[in-house]
Amino acid sequence: MRLFLAIPVDAACAEQLKTRLAAFQARPEMAAMKWAPPLNWHLTLSFLGEVSDADYQAIRQSMSEWFAEGMSYFDADLLTLGGFPNPKPALSGWRSWMRP
Repeated sequence: MRLFLAIPVDAACAEQLKTRLAAFQARPEMAAMKWAPPLNWHLTLSFLGEVSDADYQAIRQSMSEWFAEGMSYFDADLLTLGGFPNPKPALSGWRSWMRP
């Protein structure tokens, strides 16, 4: 299975992103682009690629232990917007972030 580590985007952040993306999505060249619903938006921390079932279980256990220790919110500023594997045609969109 293809695996990545990600943080879900909360509702307030999703609303801000929707507002910022509206003009971009309205461009004629974006008409054929299919956008994921905001409920599925996330911040990818690391793309791990193909992972065996055994590795998946080990990663899941490790992440469960890490999250059990507690997590906190952090702020980040939007730097760029692009697409993967390239902007035209993109299979998925990405944004780069910087902590203030």
